[in-house]
Amino acid sequence: MDDTLQQLLQKRSSYKHLLQCMRGWIKIEPEKSIRKGICADVLEKDYEAKLVYIQELNQQVSVLDKDIATMAVWGDFDWNSISRLNDAGWHIGFYACPESEFQHEWVERCNATIIKQEGGQLFFITIGSQAEDLDLEPLQLPLLSLSELCEKKKNC
Repeated sequence: MDDTLQQLLQKRSSYKHLLQCMRGWIKIEPEKSIRKGICADVLEKDYEAKLVYIQELNQQVSVLDKDIATMAVWGDFDWNSISRLNDAGWHIGFYACPESEFQHEWVERCNATIIKQEGGQLFFITIGSQAEDLDLEPLQLPLLSLSELCEKKKNC
């Protein structure tokens, strides 16, 4: 067996494996999906490019799922409204802390409003003419609303 024959056998094995993988993805009748006149090497490269694209979409969906879960706590609101409030001199802070660490004085001092209580955590906002110092780090929320995130995920 010379090198040329061995390379051809490896290519054949690679193509068989590729065909098996492709059959797992096919959703239409094979006869309707055959692309005649295309070199197997080109088909293999196209298939690998599509796999990379699918991986990228899966990563985008994963990030969107995380952002959707983050925003679900706060509900669907318009970031433009928050921006207009900031422009008018009102500072809105988004916070989360364990229930045991929430200080009820924040309600009076910082206009803290509890949005949701979930899993031992309190999610709340503060509204004031200046940023409040609560010894908590304000949350960095996604810059899209919940509905925008859901729509973006739907389009992936």
